[in-house]
Amino acid sequence: YSIEQKCNRERIHTWNAEQRLICDLLDNYQVKWGRPVRNMTEDVEVRFGLQLIHISDLDEKNQVLITNQWQIYEWDDEALTWDPEDYDNLMDIRLPIKRIWQPDVTLYNYADTRLEEKREVLATVYHNGTVFWKPMSIFKSTCQIDIRRFPYDSQKCSMKFGSWTYDSSKVNLRFYRDIQKFDLNSYVKSNEWTIVGNSASRNTEKYGKYN
Repeated sequence: YSIEQKCNRERIHTWNAEQRLICDLLDNYQVKWGRPVRNMTEDVEVRFGLQLIHISDLDEKNQVLITNQWQIYEWDDEALTWDPEDYDNLMDIRLPIKRIWQPDVTLYNYADTRLEEKREVLATVYHNGTVFWKPMSIFKSTCQIDIRRFPYDSQKCSMKFGSWTYDSSKVNLRFYRDIQKFDLNSYVKSNEWTIVGNSASRNTEKYGKYN
């Protein structure tokens, strides 16, 4: 990426280090729709995880699960690096997610996208280019319900996530911190349902000539 100063030098002497850094990074940021790698043959590794907050509803009649969750994303952006010594030893900053590249990870087995919500939380960016983003979402996903043992039934629901437009050679989706299950540290128990287990797996599927 080329570095080109675009800050207003008439006012920059009044800015603190954080303001100067944000100005420098965003003014020089390349097109946010392009993957943040210098070598286009390389993939972007996206570390992805889910923190389950609450099971809002399991609609057995319509076979729909509604959950409140935090999505966890981490990736490296080669255009968002700096030398802390140039900015009063500032090691990290917060940036609007809409101003930088973000992975297009999507819930595939959605039941209704109108109940999916991503709040515009800021992304934390570290001096080495690592981006951490944790938006809150409400998901409405399909779930195959077996009611033969109602009301003493046990149900197994799955959620399938993946990049909507990139294949695995462009966006390489991995588990955040290698955690292959929901993070339940902030989970608020449901009065109706008890979680008896949870796990996650990574699968690669072929669509036409793409993986």
